[in-house]
Amino acid sequence: GNTHPGPDLRFVSLPSRGSWGGKYEFLLSCIGYCVGLGNVWRFPYLCYRNGGGVFLIPYCIMMLFTGLPLFLMELSLGQYGGSGIGIGMLVVSALVSLYYNVIIAWTFYYLGMSFQYPLPWSCDAAANAHLCQVRSNLIQRLITSSRRLKALHRIYCIVN
Repeated sequence: GNTHPGPDLRFVSLPSRGSWGGKYEFLLSCIGYCVGLGNVWRFPYLCYRNGGGVFLIPYCIMMLFTGLPLFLMELSLGQYGGSGIGIGMLVVSALVSLYYNVIIAWTFYYLGMSFQYPLPWSCDAAANAHLCQVRSNLIQRLITSSRRLKALHRIYCIVN
């Protein structure tokens, strides 16, 4: 016989692999994975900065031809989550969670600082007085230059 002590490995059952309860559970999990904090905060800003509603046309084109194939590739790699790819996915998730925690910490920090009077980033704060003085001098010079240009323009229009 059997010279090796212990159970016969031919009859040991492996733990079953988890599966989704249905199509909608998988779909909602994918949406929850894709739509993160950065998307919610940054997308309206990107739309405003890049032309408003017109920005949606190239955005949708790039999402269709670049984002969707990359997302499907990521889903297909996710099937092999038990191998070395799974460890890489775990490392990336840990790094992203650190990144999000820093963003949330900044949010709480500035929320707490906003309860002070004067606001630390306003011109009324003592630490910013010299910065605001320089800025106000520059603005005053620009206003004076603008008035001079308007006066020259009026003179030019009267002469011509």
